[in-house]
Amino acid sequence: MPFFLFSRLYDTIVPMNSFLTFINHNAFDIPLYLSILLLGITLVIQVSDPKILEKHVKRIFLYSTGLIVAYFIYIGYLQYRAFQTDLMVSVLGTTSGLKWFFGYVQTHYWNDYLISFPVAVLFVLLGNFFNKKYHERFFEHNEIYLAALGILLVGYPGFLFYLFLVLFAPLIASLLFVKRGERLALYYFWIPIALILVFSIEFLLTNYEWWLAFRF
Repeated sequence: MPFFLFSRLYDTIVPMNSFLTFINHNAFDIPLYLSILLLGITLVIQVSDPKILEKHVKRIFLYSTGLIVAYFIYIGYLQYRAFQTDLMVSVLGTTSGLKWFFGYVQTHYWNDYLISFPVAVLFVLLGNFFNKKYHERFFEHNEIYLAALGILLVGYPGFLFYLFLVLFAPLIASLLFVKRGERLALYYFWIPIALILVFSIEFLLTNYEWWLAFRF
């Protein structure tokens, strides 16, 4: 092979191998990276050009869901490979063994989003229904998908606190910064609070027993 062709091939393969090595070594942190990236991008678009966000927020929610599903598959694959020992191979070759395996990965890796995803979808369905019924009295156009994105990415049990904080924060901010009788809209609170909560969960709340009590 000519040297310049080998050089190009090497330059292509080595970065890819380095990337895959990084992903494998940091597989358990992928949800954190994804959440920060997606919420950060959404926040930047929301601040810089709300019209673009309004146009694409549904896609952002759907793409985020797709990435979470891809993570489910990938982390399940890594765990399956990790169990490829002489003893575990015979166990995983049975129906009961596979049930145990899926129960294991669900409990340890999937539950956060397996719970938050249906809640996010339910929020979209109910939010759209009541918003249309009452002529967009509760949410601005496509704001519901911002809320759903936050619910999805903060995961369980984070979304329980997330919904409370988003409802509570505008009330406090309105009392402090807005004229009496007026209130701030929720629109600009969904994504920043989700981003703050993701960081809080990762670097603070997981150190407390009361937080871990919500996990199952």
